[in-house]
Amino acid sequence: MDRNVKLLAAGFALIFFGYNGTQQYITAHFESLGQFSLGFNILIVVYLSFMLTSPVSPVFVFRFRAKTCIIASALTYTLFIASLLSGIEIVIFVCAVLLGIGAGIMWTAQNTYIIRMSRSDAYGANSGFFTTLFNLGTGLGIIMFGYIMVQYSFEHSIAVFSVAPVVGILLVLGMKEPHYPGKKEKKKPLRLMKKAATSATVLRLSSIWFSFTFVMGLAIGILPIQIYKVIGMQYVGILSSLFFLLPIATSYAFGRISDIA
Repeated sequence: MDRNVKLLAAGFALIFFGYNGTQQYITAHFESLGQFSLGFNILIVVYLSFMLTSPVSPVFVFRFRAKTCIIASALTYTLFIASLLSGIEIVIFVCAVLLGIGAGIMWTAQNTYIIRMSRSDAYGANSGFFTTLFNLGTGLGIIMFGYIMVQYSFEHSIAVFSVAPVVGILLVLGMKEPHYPGKKEKKKPLRLMKKAATSATVLRLSSIWFSFTFVMGLAIGILPIQIYKVIGMQYVGILSSLFFLLPIATSYAFGRISDIA
């Protein structure tokens, strides 16, 4: 497996160790403070910005290159996590908007990078390896955040977890920038965006992704509150992490099978 793909996967594992670990406790934490709607509003702003940015993100990736976009976007994750320490709502919401924009660009950059750095017969295996490390980082992050939060405080967890994306960025810095099309193809992203918007295949695949992310929305918003109310904050991480840890057993294997098929 290509060294750059390994660095990409490890970098994202650390970035989302920090972010997803934090994200999973946002609604439950603000619920515990009697601010039920605030946690949901923060997540709504993040993912609304993400949704609006995603369709135009290929333009940024082709102009500024995948590696640069990943690094710049990862900084918004650290900024958002750290903003929760301020307790100032306007600061948190501004950082939430920046995070959503960064996320839209970063995930397009990630897909671009892994495809350009993979052999045609290793797309599935590399994607499976990436997904495995990503889920491992997320699952461990959720568990560790909860442990530190229960043993010490939410603020202690935030202080620790805001550093994780920075370490992830250091790994990404070691990646090689892939080859890109020549000048004649610079307008290609715009043409592809138009083509994708009218493609029946893309729409079908999007419906699958929509269903998955809808369930994920429940996992990051509603479920933590219900777990907190029913059995306590200390179980939020243990139960929520299963959503990410269970796919680890199948991601890489199915990725390799897809290459063969």
